[in-house]
Amino acid sequence: MNIEVDKNDLLLGSGEMRDLILTHPNCQIVKCKICLDDHKQLEKLLNFLTNDNTVDHLGKYYLWLSKHDIKPTTEWGWATPKAFLRENIEQYVKDFREGKCKK
Repeated sequence: MNIEVDKNDLLLGSGEMRDLILTHPNCQIVKCKICLDDHKQLEKLLNFLTNDNTVDHLGKYYLWLSKHDIKPTTEWGWATPKAFLRENIEQYVKDFREGKCKK
Protein backbone atom coordinates (compact mmCIF):
# COMPACT_ATOMS: atom_id res chain seq x y z
CA MET A 1 0.00 0.00 0.00
CA ASN A 2 1.49 3.33 -1.03
CA ILE A 3 0.45 6.03 1.43
CA GLU A 4 1.71 9.58 1.01
CA VAL A 5 3.32 10.92 4.14
CA ASP A 6 3.78 14.51 5.18
CA LYS A 7 6.70 14.31 7.59
CA ASN A 8 5.43 17.48 9.33
CA ASP A 9 2.45 15.42 10.52
CA LEU A 10 4.76 12.84 12.08
CA LEU A 11 7.79 14.73 13.34
CA LEU A 12 8.40 17.63 15.66
CA GLY A 13 10.48 20.58 14.45
CA SER A 14 13.55 18.94 16.02
CA GLY A 15 13.06 15.88 13.81
CA GLU A 16 11.96 13.79 16.78
CA MET A 17 8.97 11.49 16.38
CA ARG A 18 5.64 12.95 17.50
CA ASP A 19 3.78 10.89 20.06
CA LEU A 20 0.70 9.38 18.48
CA ILE A 21 -2.49 9.61 20.47
CA LEU A 22 -5.03 6.83 20.65
CA THR A 23 -8.10 9.03 20.90
CA HIS A 24 -10.55 6.36 22.07
CA PRO A 25 -8.72 3.76 24.16
CA ASN A 26 -10.85 0.61 24.34
CA CYS A 27 -13.38 1.93 21.80
CA GLN A 28 -16.30 -0.44 21.27
CA ILE A 29 -17.63 1.16 18.07
CA VAL A 30 -16.62 -1.10 15.20
CA LYS A 31 -16.98 1.62 12.53
CA CYS A 32 -15.43 4.48 14.52
CA LYS A 33 -14.02 7.08 12.10
CA ILE A 34 -11.77 8.60 14.75
CA CYS A 35 -10.15 5.25 15.56
CA LEU A 36 -9.72 4.54 11.85
CA ASP A 37 -7.92 7.87 11.47
CA ASP A 38 -5.67 7.01 14.45
CA HIS A 39 -4.75 3.70 12.77
CA LYS A 40 -4.00 5.45 9.49
CA GLN A 41 -1.62 7.80 11.33
CA LEU A 42 0.11 4.82 12.93
CA GLU A 43 0.52 3.17 9.54
CA LYS A 44 1.91 6.39 8.04
CA LEU A 45 4.38 6.69 10.89
CA LEU A 46 5.56 3.09 10.50
CA ASN A 47 6.00 3.57 6.74
CA PHE A 48 7.95 6.77 7.31
CA LEU A 49 10.21 5.48 10.10
CA THR A 50 11.08 2.28 8.25
CA ASN A 51 11.48 4.17 4.96
CA ASP A 52 9.50 1.36 3.33
CA ASN A 53 5.94 1.75 2.11
CA THR A 54 5.88 -1.54 0.20
CA VAL A 55 5.05 -3.55 3.31
CA ASP A 56 1.85 -3.83 5.36
CA HIS A 57 3.54 -2.40 8.43
CA LEU A 58 0.36 -2.22 10.47
CA GLY A 59 -0.16 -5.97 10.04
CA LYS A 60 3.51 -6.74 10.65
CA TYR A 61 3.57 -4.47 13.67
CA TYR A 62 0.54 -6.22 15.19
CA LEU A 63 2.23 -9.59 14.60
CA TRP A 64 5.41 -8.24 16.17
CA LEU A 65 3.45 -7.05 19.23
CA SER A 66 1.78 -10.46 19.56
CA LYS A 67 5.14 -12.23 19.37
CA HIS A 68 6.31 -10.04 22.24
CA ASP A 69 3.29 -10.96 24.36
CA ILE A 70 1.64 -7.58 23.85
CA LYS A 71 -2.04 -7.67 22.91
CA PRO A 72 -2.25 -5.49 19.78
CA THR A 73 -6.01 -5.12 19.38
CA THR A 74 -9.23 -5.21 21.36
CA GLU A 75 -12.08 -7.58 20.58
CA TRP A 76 -13.60 -4.76 18.49
CA GLY A 77 -10.55 -4.60 16.23
CA TRP A 78 -8.99 -1.36 17.41
CA ALA A 79 -5.49 -1.01 18.76
CA THR A 80 -4.79 -1.27 22.44
CA PRO A 81 -2.98 1.66 24.07
CA LYS A 82 0.26 -0.37 24.10
CA ALA A 83 0.27 -0.38 20.29
CA PHE A 84 0.68 3.40 20.40
CA LEU A 85 3.56 3.43 22.89
CA ARG A 86 6.68 5.11 21.53
CA GLU A 87 9.02 2.43 22.86
CA ASN A 88 7.08 -0.35 21.09
CA ILE A 89 7.02 1.57 17.81
CA GLU A 90 10.73 2.36 18.02
CA GLN A 91 11.66 -1.25 18.83
CA TYR A 92 9.56 -2.57 15.92
CA VAL A 93 11.28 -0.13 13.55
CA LYS A 94 14.71 -1.17 14.87
CA ASP A 95 13.87 -4.87 14.48
CA PHE A 96 12.49 -4.27 10.98
CA ARG A 97 15.62 -2.42 9.89
CA GLU A 98 17.80 -5.22 11.29
CA GLY A 99 15.83 -7.79 9.29
CA LYS A 100 14.21 -9.39 12.32
CA CYS A 101 10.75 -8.90 10.79
CA LYS A 102 10.34 -10.97 7.64
CA LYS A 103 9.05 -9.11 4.59
